[in-house]
Amino acid sequence: MLSEYDQADNRRVWSEWLRRSDWNVVPKAGGGTHEIRDAWDVGLALATEYWPLRNEVADAAEYEDDIEPAVMMTCYGLQDGAGSFNCDDLPERIRSRILFAAQAAKSASRGQGSIAAYLAHNTIAALPEEDEWHLFVLANCLDDMWRDDPSPLAGTVFSPPDIARLVADILDAAPPSLVVQED
Repeated sequence: MLSEYDQADNRRVWSEWLRRSDWNVVPKAGGGTHEIRDAWDVGLALATEYWPLRNEVADAAEYEDDIEPAVMMTCYGLQDGAGSFNCDDLPERIRSRILFAAQAAKSASRGQGSIAAYLAHNTIAALPEEDEWHLFVLANCLDDMWRDDPSPLAGTVFSPPDIARLVADILDAAPPSLVVQED
């Protein structure tokens, strides 16, 4: 399913998976399934289950916390382990959707929800002031906001399938700052 060395193809596989109606269910290589919480973790689960070099990359990591970033960088060709990119590298149609989510988060009334949702609102609301955005942050923060309170009054404008499609659109756009440039 995933190529050993073709990172662009691996991003395409991840993107196509996120567009499926069952985007958050990843089959285990040995049978059964993983139900995945967010779009970022779908990419990680696909790499963990189906990328031939996963064990080699994991074994080469010095610390356990280094495994996920190393897998995401090496399998998908992301510049760093969080999928950071310059927001100006996005096509306007994608960038404007993210800015819409930021405006909604900024203008929302935040209740007494979870600390994760509170931090997610603040992170998403602050995106217009940031030059660098992250796939990991977008997937996780937008998901935390939804899980806390999925109403538009809470600033939640993307459901989990919408978030998955947003991440897929970013992967398809392959902003130059997101992917490692081949020499």
